[in-house]
Amino acid sequence: QTPPSNFSCLSRKHESPDGPESLFMGFPIQDKPEAVKAASPLTYVTKDTPPMLLVHGASDAHVPVGQSRLLYDRLKEVCGSSAVHEYWEIQGVGHFGPWIDSPEMDKI
Repeated sequence: QTPPSNFSCLSRKHESPDGPESLFMGFPIQDKPEAVKAASPLTYVTKDTPPMLLVHGASDAHVPVGQSRLLYDRLKEVCGSSAVHEYWEIQGVGHFGPWIDSPEMDKI
């Protein structure tokens, strides 16, 4: 599963000091933009990023599916078509579920 990729666009509540992003970071995210950037995996994507498999439930109510799409798009942009990155968006599942321990996931 993929963590949030960009805290500044997770939810409409992100402007609030008690929004989920600020609570996760331990401070209002508007106060420390450099620390927020440092927490983003987008910051660390380089042409040498090893292959990644991103898996996200399309019905995830905790981390919007757009967060995985952002990371996958960044990987494609920086690493180009020669890199092997995969993105699986699983319809009908949320943040966690029995699919994580399924035989299909064990095959990866």
